[in-house]
Amino acid sequence: MNRVPPRTTNTITWTVAINRNQIDITNAVFTDTIPAGLEYVDGSFTINDPHDTLPDTLKGAFTYTNTEALKQLKYEFGTGRTINSTYTITFQTRIMDYSVLFKNQDNLAAYSNTAKLAGGGMTELEFTSTGTQRYNAQMIAKSVAAAYDHTTKLVTWQIVVNRNSMPIGGAVLSDTLPAGMMFLPDTFALSDATLSTAALEHTVFPADDAVSQDTFSYTFPAGYHNPCTITYQTRVKEAALLTQGTLAFPNTARLTQGTLTASSTAT
Repeated sequence: MNRVPPRTTNTITWTVAINRNQIDITNAVFTDTIPAGLEYVDGSFTINDPHDTLPDTLKGAFTYTNTEALKQLKYEFGTGRTINSTYTITFQTRIMDYSVLFKNQDNLAAYSNTAKLAGGGMTELEFTSTGTQRYNAQMIAKSVAAAYDHTTKLVTWQIVVNRNSMPIGGAVLSDTLPAGMMFLPDTFALSDATLSTAALEHTVFPADDAVSQDTFSYTFPAGYHNPCTITYQTRVKEAALLTQGTLAFPNTARLTQGTLTASSTAT
């Protein structure tokens, strides 16, 4: 069983090859139980099983059971029928639970799906095959867009949010700056023109306060699902520079949606 990487994050196309060895199988039945977190996309099931010339009792039949206890696809090739060709089944599932993707991890084995084939004439009563959809999940990535400028004392930061285009309506992007840095709210910018900086909230302490930590938060609107790049600047306070040696300002941004949180740190 194989899977095709989705064009959008919320659908996965699965492909199942039946009887590649083209042996005789009688009363063949294909089943696939949809795992938790996914749902079958109505009308997406296809199979290359031309049987217009067969009697009705030998024609294949597709059914989908959709109950709270069981979500299962079934294709019965026909009672009393013997197949000896190779068939290809495709269908789609829609992601309903995105929590597994709410992290920063490459090659994440996010969703697995197992298909089964039963019938007479096989060496075993039932064969199974499992496919896994993997993702390079990245909810948030923070970096330094422009390093510290000794003349202006400015640092430009960049945060990329939601590269996998997940639904993040209501999610909150937050950042607590290291002591000695001042947040400049007028420099806060969003790459998506549909978003408004009016949702930005912030706390900025006086320039002579090198102990307190500036903070900001931004709440994404309901229904939002696009990737977005945020840029903003901070200024190193004079009081923080009254120390010999190299100063480091590690800075961690967080994206929180309900009980889910992902973070990224840059220095």
